Amino acid sequence: MRSLKLFIKSFLLTLFCLAFVTIIYLGFCKTYEAMRSHLFEDTKSAVEIGENYIKFFDMHFYF
Repeated sequence: MRSLKLFIKSFLLTLFCLAFVTIIYLGFCKTYEAMRSHLFEDTKSAVEIGENYIKFFDMHFYF
């Protein structure tokens, strides 16, 4: 019974941390997209996935 309580507490804490990080990341993405549309008048997405690259906030990673 004790190990089940420990598992549930660990699961809920991990879920809370992941939700927190996800909400912060999505907030950064929305802010970036709003700044791009207001300052530069374009509609670039915060994250783009192409044929051989991934772009996060204007940083390109090729593979």
